[in-house]
Amino acid sequence: MYFDDMQVGASAVTGSFEVTAEEIATFAQRWDPLPMHLDAAAAQALGMETLSAPSALTFSIKQRLLHQFPFVPAVVAAAGYEAVRFPKPLYAGRRVRLHMEIQQVRPSQSRPDRGVVTLRLRLITDREETVLDYLDTILVRRRSASA
Repeated sequence: MYFDDMQVGASAVTGSFEVTAEEIATFAQRWDPLPMHLDAAAAQALGMETLSAPSALTFSIKQRLLHQFPFVPAVVAAAGYEAVRFPKPLYAGRRVRLHMEIQQVRPSQSRPDRGVVTLRLRLITDREETVLDYLDTILVRRRSASA
């Protein structure tokens, strides 16, 4: 999918992915060894339901789901993230799906072979709780640049 194909308001949703306690603990042991990621009892003592996924794992799951969309944008590069929020914890045993909506499209002022696209990405649980919400700006090739 080229920049020329992208329209503000277009949206898509992926299939779901189940987050397991084992996956959370394995990731956390290496990258974010806080008690709420490693031990269910410790998480509950902090007022959580059970193990919660580190934010980096939550973001990684989003990235995996991003590749389930039925189209592949002709992405040149990531340009930045804005307004990154983790409004609720992502708990072990939850299933999540990714919602994507195109928020803005504009031709690049400095590179006529590409455009700038801003996406709103939200990771939503099977309980309809948002666990990740942010804006992702990407550079996308224009169709004319590929000819």
